[in-house]
Amino acid sequence: MTWGRRIRLYLIGFGLGLILVWIVFIKNGNRDLGGWLPGSRVTKFITFSKKIDADSSLLCKLKCVGITIDDIRTATATGDVDFGKSDTHKEPNHEYDINVTVKGKKMEIYFSENMTDSTAKILYINPPIAAANCNCK
Repeated sequence: MTWGRRIRLYLIGFGLGLILVWIVFIKNGNRDLGGWLPGSRVTKFITFSKKIDADSSLLCKLKCVGITIDDIRTATATGDVDFGKSDTHKEPNHEYDINVTVKGKKMEIYFSENMTDSTAKILYINPPIAAANCNCK
């Protein structure tokens, strides 16, 4: 087999590989290629959960600084899950620490998610929200 034939066969195989990669991954630009990864699955679950809840004092503090649950829900979609600080094996509710940016403020939100009824609860937010002027308990 001559060098010219080897190079030609290599280029044909390489070209077919490029076409296959383009068809599978790049052809439709709005695909979520990392959607099957654990962090993406957690953020999607919380984003699309039926209800996101928190205790009344945390809701009062969030309202005082102008952040709603819907703001947190949309920010969670692009958040990063810190599995080192999360308790993923806790039963019955898994707990996840997600770093998000809500209205320009970087926050670390600790969620508890219930897989059976598709709800999530905010356990705490770091750094703590200072709401001294809001009369929240």
